[in-house]
Amino acid sequence: MKALVKYISLALVLLLCSPNLYAVQAALSVDTTQAASDNDPIYDTANWKAHVFYFNKNDNRLFPPKPNGMGWTINFSHPLAGVMLVAFVLLLVAFVYFTRRASIASTKTQDPIKEDENYKLGIFYYNKNDTRIFPPKRSGLGWTVNFANPLSIAILLAIVGGILLMEFLLIKYG
Repeated sequence: MKALVKYISLALVLLLCSPNLYAVQAALSVDTTQAASDNDPIYDTANWKAHVFYFNKNDNRLFPPKPNGMGWTINFSHPLAGVMLVAFVLLLVAFVYFTRRASIASTKTQDPIKEDENYKLGIFYYNKNDTRIFPPKRSGLGWTVNFANPLSIAILLAIVGGILLMEFLLIKYG
């Protein structure tokens, strides 16, 4: 049952990452040399709630430029904005859950991440007995991929494939 919950939650996280990747790619592809024009709805104070949150159903941009020309804001009336915020919260919860679970598991036994025989070519962590998907790095700063775990490889390939797919779609249709 634990494995099923783990796979379902990871599939959900990967599914919800797609709008975030699209949003980041869309934000990065905006021409930063052009500020909002004078007739842009971003300047209409009726579209701002509490002078912080931008809502405009007629504006189809997810990330319109800020009125001062410094960066972007989120159009909270855009359909992807809600999906993106929910995905961010779910990713944050999953990150905290898996990090705490990994730290509890590593305190119970001697951590195999420090042992040199679990590394191929000195840099690729490979341990069939370690069930963690992303174990902490040897240095303790960040995480690495356990190449002995097929799910780790699948997640890594899904992330790289998603980024390449978004790049391809932006080049072809953007």
